[in-house]
Amino acid sequence: MNALLGIGMTNYLGVLLDRVEKISGKVLIGVADDYLISIVGNKFRESIVIAEGSLRRHKVVLEDLGLKPSMVYALLGIADTLLAYTRIQIEEHDKKLRDIRSKLPLRWHL
Repeated sequence: MNALLGIGMTNYLGVLLDRVEKISGKVLIGVADDYLISIVGNKFRESIVIAEGSLRRHKVVLEDLGLKPSMVYALLGIADTLLAYTRIQIEEHDKKLRDIRSKLPLRWHL
């Protein structure tokens, strides 16, 4: 079982939704940003989708599915760190997203 299906950055909602739709059949449980939960949740048709902000309340669900909450928090930490790095590069250093994406330390698709 893969715990992480990919990491990528986009500033286009259509690109995000296309990526989510492509992996939706492979996802048992998805964790989405609170602001995107209603949009992304509709694309994961046969998955359990949890808002990141309510993750602690779903600890039992994670354990029932064989996922350690600590693993989920580690993956969310990676995503949050990459987002913070990207935001700093764009807002404080006037970089373009396309230039940042090519230099991200983690970039793959399974």
